Amino acid sequence: MKALYKATIIIWATYDPTALDFKLTELASQAENADADCSSMKGALIADPEKDPDWDATDFFDSWDDDEDDDQSGVLDNAGQEIESTDPQA
Repeated sequence: MKALYKATIIIWATYDPTALDFKLTELASQAENADADCSSMKGALIADPEKDPDWDATDFFDSWDDDEDDDQSGVLDNAGQEIESTDPQA
């Protein structure tokens, strides 16, 4: 499997979003519409996502051809370096 970017986003809400039956995209939409607040976002390139404790064993990314040349040469040099932003639009 090729390297993937992992995003961690902190969203503050006045309710417990895990107690409700809605999609994650709805919570993100509420943060964009000021019904919740996105206070920070972190991103990291994970060289081997299957070894990451947050990996959910999805087969979505397995459909990509690992041998495909997708112009990611050089990106792996920064594998594991965390990029932090306090601006959710960054």
